Amino acid sequence: MGKRVICANCGKKVKSGQRFCSNCGTAIEIDLEIKEHMVIKKKRNILILISMAIAFIATSSIVLVLYLNQCKHEFTEVTCTQLATCTKCGETKGELLKHQWIEATCEAAETCSLCNKTKGDPLGHNYEEATCTQSATCTRCGETKGEPLGHNYEGTTCTDDGVCTRCGEITKAAGHSWKSATCTTAKNCSVCGIEDGIALGHSGDEKCSRCGYIDKSVAIENAKNSIYVYGIDLKMNSVGGVDTYITWKNVSTKEIKYIHFYVQYYNSVKDVLRNEIGGDTTTKLSSTGPFPYGKGNYDYYSCSGDSAESVYFSISSGFNNDRENGWAGKYWEAPFYNTTTKYIKMSKVEIEYMNGSSYTISDLDAVVAIIGSGSHPNAWSTDDTGDDYLR
Repeated sequence: MGKRVICANCGKKVKSGQRFCSNCGTAIEIDLEIKEHMVIKKKRNILILISMAIAFIATSSIVLVLYLNQCKHEFTEVTCTQLATCTKCGETKGELLKHQWIEATCEAAETCSLCNKTKGDPLGHNYEEATCTQSATCTRCGETKGEPLGHNYEGTTCTDDGVCTRCGEITKAAGHSWKSATCTTAKNCSVCGIEDGIALGHSGDEKCSRCGYIDKSVAIENAKNSIYVYGIDLKMNSVGGVDTYITWKNVSTKEIKYIHFYVQYYNSVKDVLRNEIGGDTTTKLSSTGPFPYGKGNYDYYSCSGDSAESVYFSISSGFNNDRENGWAGKYWEAPFYNTTTKYIKMSKVEIEYMNGSSYTISDLDAVVAIIGSGSHPNAWSTDDTGDDYLR
């Protein structure tokens, strides 16, 4: 407890450190000891205040530093298996979610809709057997596999209904599946074979306009009434070229504008040859008319009043020389090149008439028929010597 001072004016006691008397207001004299004590106390208070200020500043600085350095969390979404976690510092918060299970299906086990965790196994498909019209089908998910069995009809004909042996469904009679009549067959059902009516028969004279059938007897007769071929033959030149000879005349009433002979060349064993120039196996030999009845290339040279046939036969004994010096038949100079050539065969003749019509001899028997009465069949020449030839 501090010292008390006596007021010099009224004698009342005054509390230590009080500068004026509380009774009379007289100024109180403070002794040196008290003054020192007051100075010390004041200094102490100042030091306390300074210390408090320093402590406050230090504390504030620490708090500020901590605030500035704290993590600005970026948390992931919480799942069933992972807490919300800061991607920067790894701090977690909250609690795990509960699994939200989706029922198992035929192909997938029971699965959590939040984290995709599974438990158990897929149920597997439960297929019902396929039917005539429906594939095998799962009773749980509706998935199908394979193809419907299809109906197995028995007893179905063109005129009778059929019944499916699996499901009992009835199918109507199929009805006839008609094929049109042809030249040689009547209208008929392609299923049961029943016929309706009669065959159409061939149309046309020589070649049927519907089916292309060639009446050989008519074809031969028509061919013989178109041209007459006295003979065909060949001669090899020194470089492998084959000079080709065909002697013929027009025996029809129509004037020929162009005539084209188609020939093939063969080796000694009668294998067909290819032209060494171009590679063709068939050569077309053409003559330009006009050729009226009785004319052709048989009188290409003067026959001195004799008939073409008599001249042809009269020179046969010396055919090689006479062919070069005036044989009574036009020849085509080297239309074909192959040094192994031994025979010629004529396969077709095309004729164009001045009146715009045309005629083709393509049947082999007809081709043979237009060639003279020689003894060699199938429109062959015999060899390349000229000593034996086909008329």
